[in-house]
Amino acid sequence: WKGVVCDEACDNDTFGQNCEEKCECQNGAACSPINGICDCLPGFKGERCDEICDEENWGYYCTESCLCQNNGTCDPVTGNCSCTPGFTGEKCEGQCPTGTFGQDCQNQCQCQNNGHCDSVTGDCTCPPGYEGLFCEDQCKPGFYGLDCSSECLCNVSNTDYCDSETGLCSCLPGWEGVFCEEACSNRSWGEQCNETCLCSDDVPCHHVTGRCLCEPGFQGYNCSEECTPGFFGKDCEEVCPDCPIENTTCDHVTGWCDCPPGRTGRFCGKVCPRGTWGKKCSEPCICKFGECNPASGRCICPPGKTGNDCSLECPIGTFGLQCQQRCVCHNGGTCLLPSGMCKCMPGFRGAHCEETCRPGFYGDRCSKACKCGTGFICDSRTGCTKSAEILGLSNTHNDVFKMSVISAAILAIVIISIIVGCVICQKKRKKSKLELFALTNTSRSATGNQKAHCCSKMEESSCNGENDGNIYVGPDNGANDGYIYVGPDNGAANQYGVYENVEVKKGSTLSNVEFKFTDDADADAVYENTENHRRQLVDKSDLE
Repeated sequence: WKGVVCDEACDNDTFGQNCEEKCECQNGAACSPINGICDCLPGFKGERCDEICDEENWGYYCTESCLCQNNGTCDPVTGNCSCTPGFTGEKCEGQCPTGTFGQDCQNQCQCQNNGHCDSVTGDCTCPPGYEGLFCEDQCKPGFYGLDCSSECLCNVSNTDYCDSETGLCSCLPGWEGVFCEEACSNRSWGEQCNETCLCSDDVPCHHVTGRCLCEPGFQGYNCSEECTPGFFGKDCEEVCPDCPIENTTCDHVTGWCDCPPGRTGRFCGKVCPRGTWGKKCSEPCICKFGECNPASGRCICPPGKTGNDCSLECPIGTFGLQCQQRCVCHNGGTCLLPSGMCKCMPGFRGAHCEETCRPGFYGDRCSKACKCGTGFICDSRTGCTKSAEILGLSNTHNDVFKMSVISAAILAIVIISIIVGCVICQKKRKKSKLELFALTNTSRSATGNQKAHCCSKMEESSCNGENDGNIYVGPDNGANDGYIYVGPDNGAANQYGVYENVEVKKGSTLSNVEFKFTDDADADAVYENTENHRRQLVDKSDLE
């Protein structure tokens, strides 16, 4: 106090005896006029009220506790909470409402496609399938998931799209499977393979279009119709080539020309492979030996063989092609097949075993030389033999020999009489003429038709006029049957063989001969084999 009668209080900034002490209180705190103690305002503390309340406290002498959450701070005087960015509420207990962020949730979020907005910074966290600053972009094709960081595993060519969120594959029509890697089954097709095929039970359909899938060469609802003539292949879309054989088309499956029996190849340019014959070379040959005719399948036997399948040996006394030649082996000689050569008995030699061994030789093929001593003679069959035995045998043989000579003479007279009679008879025939089969054109290099003039036991008219007796060596007679003909081209009959590579048709005269070659042969080969046949006919004429 102060004043004369001590009735005045000290000023605010003084205290004590006669108000002589100076107050040191701060921040608006009142100073006690008696002892100078500071009376702090709410939010301050300390002797001089120069300290602000701690963050956890507020109010008068900082005795109240702050209740702010999420790092919010309270006002030291009022206790009101000041929230950090992203939080709101009286005690900062809640995050900013959806679509807002920042201090006091004053800012508006810009995230799209349900992107999550950070309540503090406003940054967007995109959902699976989206990317970009504001989640405005869908994942690029081939990627999916959070941040579009996962790669799709779908089969690209069969997939419509890959789900950008889950990575699931959405297949194109006609495909199925987790990764669209499988075509629809044979009986289904279309979107998600939900369509059912309408084809026959044993015919599949296209997994995309549902169209029935026929094997090459067929068409129609149940694929039972062959391609229209002139077309072939898959869906019958291929056009047949120009086939060399008139009025023929191609195979509806392969497109190869429809060849006649015995021919094959895309354009029928090849003979059936060995061992086959017939249409499409589909028949197996049954020949045990030799070859079969590629067109007819008939066996063409090698020399020494006969029968339908060439499994039989020539009958005893015959040999050669078709067993047409006669064996001529004398003195007990054996005819060897297929050559017809004679295997002579010991003591005989010559092509027909008609000669005995030369003096001084004996045995098989007369190949052994006799070295006989005194009193021995060389027997052509057994070798050295005592001369007395030979003489005894000789007397017996002489009697037999005499009888044989007489019989042979009588037989010769009869045969000569018959021959003379035949000659006289032949000469009496007005239209008879005998000329041996002969070739006058010996060209070895001719191509196309080749002629060789001949007449052979035929009527005079056969060598003149239209049927001039020519031998025609050419590819065919206009019948397109693949024959090569040797002889008048008049469709002869009665087949018989000439050599292993040729079939022959023979008519009523020797000039009427038709060769059919079973293998390719040039003009040289044709000539050679024609000449061989000529020799056979000459030999035959001599015998007759």
